[in-house]
Amino acid sequence: MTKSPREQAMVILSRAMTITKLKAKLPVQAADIVLRTYRDAHEASGWAVNSIADCLQAGIVLGRSGTALAPKDFITRAEVAVMVE
Repeated sequence: MTKSPREQAMVILSRAMTITKLKAKLPVQAADIVLRTYRDAHEASGWAVNSIADCLQAGIVLGRSGTALAPKDFITRAEVAVMVE
């Protein structure tokens, strides 16, 4: 089984939100504003930043703590279950 970083999962979820039109219902807010509370947001890949912000705004994904996003950490089964629900 291949393990994926959290940021990859958030890109996939963001694409799904586009298909289901959920993304169109999100407030328009710059990614840097959405991510500013996370001290490790700078670790996210440039190609994933907007998708991460989308998932946070939609409430599908939360940080690992109030100040840690952990975009490069592997996603856990429990996190996947919460995201899918």
